[in-house]
Formats: sequence, structure tokens, C-alpha cells
Amino acid sequence: AVVVCASIATISMTICALFTFDIPLYAWFGWINVIMNVTVLVTASIFVCQCCGEEGCKPHLVQGIMMAYCVLAVISFIVCASGADAAIRHNCEDTIKCDSAEPWTGVSWDDDCGQKTSRFQLCTNPDTGGGHLYYSKWGDDCDDGGGSDDQCRAFATEKDCWNYCNPHDDDMDATDQCDGVGDPDRCNDGSSIHAHAHLLAFWSSIAIALLLVPSVIWTFCLFQPDPPKPSEPPTVQAVEMATVQVRAAHAAAPSVVLQAAP
Repeated sequence: AVVVCASIATISMTICALFTFDIPLYAWFGWINVIMNVTVLVTASIFVCQCCGEEGCKPHLVQGIMMAYCVLAVISFIVCASGADAAIRHNCEDTIKCDSAEPWTGVSWDDDCGQKTSRFQLCTNPDTGGGHLYYSKWGDDCDDGGGSDDQCRAFATEKDCWNYCNPHDDDMDATDQCDGVGDPDRCNDGSSIHAHAHLLAFWSSIAIALLLVPSVIWTFCLFQPDPPKPSEPPTVQAVEMATVQVRAAHAAAPSVVLQAAP
């Protein structure tokens, strides 16, 4: 079971890590867990097939590897499950300077639409590391000077950056962002940094738990004492020796006859 779960978990964590390259928290822990999963997969496979040579697999080495994995996996699970808000803040905490910044007026904003998607400004020739506007590290090209059009999105507050929908829409057509504003699931499909980080937290936690649970059970079993071995049947030589000893014990003791002196 550990081998199968390790294989599935390794593939799942690799996929998650590939989609978190621009969110450092989940990228780091994603690749760390990929390495740990491969270690468990190799260890469990060698242990199962008994490929450790004539002396067999050293139980203390396997126990140590599994104990280390379980401790690190628990830490990773806690960080990934509770780290979404920290990842969101990190994504939107830096500011940007612009040669010019004009409010985007591609659609007519109203209160309902404003609750579903944030206002933003078009930042021309952005320069990260200063200014008073915020920008998203994920899904935009402010770090690249605005890309080919020298423009990217800038936000007046961090909260606007958190809740902005569809940052991958490079043509900045915000019309689709106000479609279906009455849908309660609007922007909960990963099209905002807020939804994206929480989806990563959910699936990363599932992938870690997939291998962590059977690994904890196996590690517990590894530390259990071995069952007593059945006594081996006596050999022919041992039976013969025992027979001789019994006969000697039952042999009559030598008697001494005393005769009176003449």
C-alpha cells in the first residue's frame, strides 16, 4: 500500500509543484515533498522485495528514514494547509512605480461588479520596488517591465489585488469579469490569487495526506517487536544424546557387597 500511495503522491505533488512556480511557499514545499515521496517509494520498494543483500534490510535504517519522513510530512501538511493566506499576502505585498497610471474604464463599474472583481489601473513602464500602487506577482508581467506592451495592472490596495479576477487575461478585457456577477462561485475557480492559493492549499494537503497516513501506520508497525519464533524440532543427534543421558540416569547404581572377615 505504501508503494502504491507513494507513486500516486509523487505524481500528484509534481503536478502541484509545476503549477506553483510563481508562488514560492507552495513551490518550495511541493518539490521538497516530491523528493521525500521518492525516498519513501525507493525505501518501501527495497524493503518489500528484500533487495538488501544476504544480510537483509537493516530495520533501524528503515525506521529512521520513515520517522524522518513522517515528521517532515506533518510539518509540510500544516504549512500547506494553513499557508494560503500568507501566500496571498506575499503575492500582493510589494509596490510598483509607474510613468503613468490610469484607471481602467473598459467597463462600467457598479457595486455588484466591484464586489466580485477589483478596480485596477493601467501602469505604464512599471518599475517594481517603490511607489504607492500594488501589483500581483502571479498572472501578470509587472516584474518584466510590463511585457511587450509596457503595461501591467496596478492596484490601489492589497485587498484589490487579492480579489482581482482572471489575472491571466493579458488583453485586459474586463468585460468577462463582470458577467454573471450574481454567481456566488464567481472567481472561486482559481482565476484570482485568492482562489488559486486556496486551491493549491487544498490539493497539496490531499497529496501529502495520501502518503502520510499509510506511512504512519507502516512506521508504527516497524517499531513493533518481532513475534516469537516457533521452537525448532530436535535433530537426530540431539535425540540420541538425550536417550543416552536418560539411560545413564536410570542405570542401576553399582552395589558394594560387604563380607565379614574370617
